[in-house]
Amino acid sequence: MLLATVGGVSFLADEARSRALFERLRIGPLCATLSRTVVDARRTGIFLYREARNLPAAAPAVDGMLWDGRRRITLSDRSGGLVIAPLGPAAAKRVAEGGAPANLRRMALAAEPALWRGGECLDFAGGDALPPPIPIAPVVAPFARFLPSFDLKPAAAVATLIGAPPLPPSPFLSHDRGGAWAKA
Repeated sequence: MLLATVGGVSFLADEARSRALFERLRIGPLCATLSRTVVDARRTGIFLYREARNLPAAAPAVDGMLWDGRRRITLSDRSGGLVIAPLGPAAAKRVAEGGAPANLRRMALAAEPALWRGGECLDFAGGDALPPPIPIAPVVAPFARFLPSFDLKPAAAVATLIGAPPLPPSPFLSHDRGGAWAKA
């Protein structure tokens, strides 16, 4: 579920490929891609980030848009002339700092959405503009458009992990009597 969320895909990676990836992780350091997510395993940890391939092209900002299956853009009334596009490697190189290795941070930031006006980057997801020009919130990709009730708990856990807004409660929570399904 985490690979699909980082990669922004609406489906989970198939079991055989996931198993093969986990087996390779046991052996030692590796760098692999699955579900549009780069898995970079080093001695210091396992790092996940969106691969740079097939990122969305620059497009006018639209309120409520789901960008790359990973971020929800909220404009309010400030959409005039704004464009959403990947931050890109050049801009990422200027702002890459933090706890992760610098090259990983640069590659991860390059695939993040940024708010542009007239060729100038105003802010990006994870940027430090205060107040932020527009909210760019992470979403749990496999469930960005549809969340079945049986996936509420794992989706809520992933939402907490990635800093996404809390999921709305199920409108049918009392219908299943706490999971005790009736048998006919």
